Amino acid sequence: MSPDYRDKIADYYAARYGDRSVVRLNKSSQIRAELFAHWIGNNKRLLELGCGSGSLLEFYSTGNRVTAMDIDKPALELCRERLGVETV
Repeated sequence: MSPDYRDKIADYYAARYGDRSVVRLNKSSQIRAELFAHWIGNNKRLLELGCGSGSLLEFYSTGNRVTAMDIDKPALELCRERLGVETV
């Protein structure tokens, strides 16, 4: 995926759902992601359903083996490229 196309997808999600990059998650989403990361820990095998572009997954993918799924193929591709997770 080209950087321009990736930026367009990010712009679409920002316009549709608000900027959900890790830096700009709203407070409740940030708390939820931090709780998930604490509960999940490391060295786990995870299946993330409805991952979108991976804004929450970014908090707990490191140190875990992740398979991510979403019906939105461009968002799923962006998640794979950003986080290096397996996608289906």
